[in-house]
Amino acid sequence: MIIRYKKRAQDVHTAANTFEAYDDLESYLGEASVEDAHCPMVFEKRPDVFTIRLLGDEIAYDALLGAATAHALLLAKDCEGRSCIRVEILPGQQERLASSLEALGYGGKSAVLRMAASLERPAIDTSLPEGLTPVRDYLNDEEERAFYLECTNALFGARKDAAWLEQMRELPCFSRFLLVDEHGVAGEMITWAEGSTAVVENLWVHPDWRGKGAGRYLMEFARAYWQERGLTAARMDVWSRLQPAVRLAYAAGFAPVEAVVEYPYMDT
Repeated sequence: MIIRYKKRAQDVHTAANTFEAYDDLESYLGEASVEDAHCPMVFEKRPDVFTIRLLGDEIAYDALLGAATAHALLLAKDCEGRSCIRVEILPGQQERLASSLEALGYGGKSAVLRMAASLERPAIDTSLPEGLTPVRDYLNDEEERAFYLECTNALFGARKDAAWLEQMRELPCFSRFLLVDEHGVAGEMITWAEGSTAVVENLWVHPDWRGKGAGRYLMEFARAYWQERGLTAARMDVWSRLQPAVRLAYAAGFAPVEAVVEYPYMDT
């Protein structure tokens, strides 16, 4: 089996962090990518997160995972703080990769949890923390859209562009909810509707406001809007290691219903 860097990619960054596998006849077998994200405001304890994704024939999984893990460990050495290396495990991959993950040192278990809540429950008793102002907008202003993309990509280590945001804004009941203090954005999220369910994405509360009721108020602020639109349920996906978001989801009446993606991990 031949493992090498991906030659054809949309950008240099992707090519430098993606391995491809070929058999001895140069037939493509699969690939493994290493996605790096530096998110000190979201992942305070381990601001650098490296996510490995596998695609293709199972026969190449072991070799690709080994190459990607070695590459991620080299990248982690250049980080100033502690980091986390995780492997995205899709349905059907867990059993096949179990022995390789253990051998390579992936001892931690985590997942992206789908959290759901009924909007027909009684309102949660919460008040607006002093110093915060709630705002709802639809990102209609071009400068505000550019600012939102810049901040979101910086916070979550993403590479989302204007085309992605335009697609989001066209979804039913799209809205952005914010809490603003004297310094700027103290918390925010975007939401839209899928049928009668409100979907939450990019939820974030500034560390200075965590544990003070800001997140709960933000969720109740959004809930009133969802109910006005006739929605009856809400859901969000949260990585189980992102404990502030998990705690906020529980406090807002959400509960886990399933693991969407498994993420075995190792800390460095």
